[in-house]
Amino acid sequence: MIPAIRLGIGLLFVAAGVSKMLRRSSVRLVVERYRLLPSAALGPTAELLGPIEILVGLGLIASPWLPMDHVASIGAAGLLGVFSLAITSALARGISIPCGCGIVLGDHAVTPAILVRNLILLLALYLAG
Repeated sequence: MIPAIRLGIGLLFVAAGVSKMLRRSSVRLVVERYRLLPSAALGPTAELLGPIEILVGLGLIASPWLPMDHVASIGAAGLLGVFSLAITSALARGISIPCGCGIVLGDHAVTPAILVRNLILLLALYLAG
């Protein structure tokens, strides 16, 4: 079961990362609309987010065969934590924006359900060890 959890979450990260790489200009707009970063950080964040998600996802997928499960899990938990904080901030400030999850995962508006989904993914990572 644990490899299946890592595989599933890994595939989600790869899909989200590829989606972001295919639409980099709109990723910058989404990041900007969260109003959390200085303008100088928007470009680098938008450019690096997709590749980082892909690397973390591939790490989770490869973790049963390579001794990198803790690194990939920490990376995934870190990303989910940052995303959850950004979503919480947007909800608290009443900002209505797309979540930025990616085309494959559905670019829904930020809602409490998106936050709950992220927290469930964090719990699944924790349970997968």
